[in-house]
Amino acid sequence: MLLQEVISSIDFFNELSQEQVKKLSEISRINSYPQNSILYYESDINNSLMFLVSGLIKIYKVDKFGNEIFLYHIYKNNMISELSS
Repeated sequence: MLLQEVISSIDFFNELSQEQVKKLSEISRINSYPQNSILYYESDINNSLMFLVSGLIKIYKVDKFGNEIFLYHIYKNNMISELSS
């Protein structure tokens, strides 16, 4: 699937014209991550606007005893940049 098609498939960009999608695709990229990888940590600074195109992201914290505390899931077609806020 072409980058412009991926951008057009995201609800957030539904109302953009083809020219706007083309311009957005010029500054965008698609990254793939292996299952169970860590996208980034809470203390990391992220200056990117990110969307989940496919898959599922689990947001969690680890307490001082090493226990995983589940917070929520992010599903495909959703923005994931709020992880760092």
